[in-house]
Amino acid sequence: MYILLFVLILLVPVIMFAVGVKWRINPPAFKTGRLAYRTEATERSEEVWYFAHGYCAKLFLRYGLILAVLSTLYMVFIKNYQQYYLWVLLAQMLVFCICVFLMDMFTKNLFDENGVRIH
Repeated sequence: MYILLFVLILLVPVIMFAVGVKWRINPPAFKTGRLAYRTEATERSEEVWYFAHGYCAKLFLRYGLILAVLSTLYMVFIKNYQQYYLWVLLAQMLVFCICVFLMDMFTKNLFDENGVRIH
């Protein structure tokens, strides 16, 4: 049971980190990538698309690593991990949603409706 919960706890951070590495090395092509961050704002222009995927990769790398370390420490040091592992998963998903919200906010603040950089 411990190993199964340990794998489940590390699933979200590892996926975030892996997507961050993939997008850092090779971001998806403009409007054609299967695994891509698609919103109305990111599909306005190529510049917005590549900025969004680059910044999202940076966020996913950073927060995926932090979540993996914290989750591992939680599983190692907390005795009754079975009671709280769903809360840890919920917290991880909350961090993921915050990353997506930040990405959307930065994209909308840095680019206009036509996909041209404001600043």
